[in-house]
Amino acid sequence: MRITTLVENVSTDPLLGSEHGLSLWIETNTKKILFDSGATTLFEKNAEVLGVDLSTADFAVLSHGHWDHGGGMNRFLALNEKAPIYLKKSALGSYYSRRDEETLAYAGLDDELKESDRFIFSDEHTDLGDGAFLFGRIEGKEFVPEGNKTLYVEADGGMGIDPFEHEHCLGIEEGEEKVLFSGCSHLGIVNIVEQYRMLRGFYPTRVIGGFHLSKIEDVHTLKKIAMRLLETGATFYTGHCTGEASYRILKEYMQEHLEYLPTGRVLEFTEELP
Repeated sequence: MRITTLVENVSTDPLLGSEHGLSLWIETNTKKILFDSGATTLFEKNAEVLGVDLSTADFAVLSHGHWDHGGGMNRFLALNEKAPIYLKKSALGSYYSRRDEETLAYAGLDDELKESDRFIFSDEHTDLGDGAFLFGRIEGKEFVPEGNKTLYVEADGGMGIDPFEHEHCLGIEEGEEKVLFSGCSHLGIVNIVEQYRMLRGFYPTRVIGGFHLSKIEDVHTLKKIAMRLLETGATFYTGHCTGEASYRILKEYMQEHLEYLPTGRVLEFTEELP
C-alpha cells in the first residue's frame, strides 16, 4: 500500500503548496482512491508534481461535509469521468463555524457539488471490496474534541451544535496491514480506533488523518489521549487539524508511534510488518 499526501497544512517541499485542508492519494494492490480533496484545487497541482494521475482513481471518499476536505471535489469530478464519491448523505447539509460571538461562517460544501449525480451514500458499514470498507457509527464518547463546540449545523430552521453524523472513516486491510483513515476525527480519535476494534476484532496497525486537537486540549487530556492510543500498538500519522502544538505534546509521549504527515510525504507499507 502506498499513501501520498497531496494536501496538508504545511509543506516541506518548495515545489508543493500547502493549505488548511487534507487530501490523500491511496494505492492498494487493486484500487486507487482519493481520500478528501483539500479546500481548493491545490490537490490537483500537487498531484501533477508528485506524479499522481487523478483520472485513474476508482473512487473517492469524502470523510465529512466540511469545505477543507471537499473543496476540491468539483475539480476532481471534472478530472475523472467515472469515479463515484462515497459520503454520508448528511454531508450535504449546511454547516457553520463560529468565528466570534456574533459571526458564523459557512463551513459546508459548495452548492454546485451538492447537485452531483455521482454520489454513493454510505451507511453504518459499507463494503468497498478488496479489503476496503467505510464505517460511520461511532459509539464511544471519550475525549470528544473541545473544538466541536464552535461547529454548527443548520436544521429545522435553527442552528445547533454539530453532532457529526456526517463523518465516516475508511479502513483498508491488505495482508498484515490494517490501515484506518480518518479525515478530522471530530467524533474523537480514541472512539474511532475503538470502534474499528469493535467491528473487526482487532486494532488497526496504522492510523492516518487529523485528530481535531488544534484548539489545544489541556496537557493532561492530551497525555491521556496519547496513553490510550499507545495501548492499541498502532503507528499514527497525523497533521492538519491536530495542530502543531498538540502534536508536539502527543509526540513527547508517543515517540516513534506518532509521525507528522506534511504535504508531499509518501508512506509505503509492505504486506508484512517489519
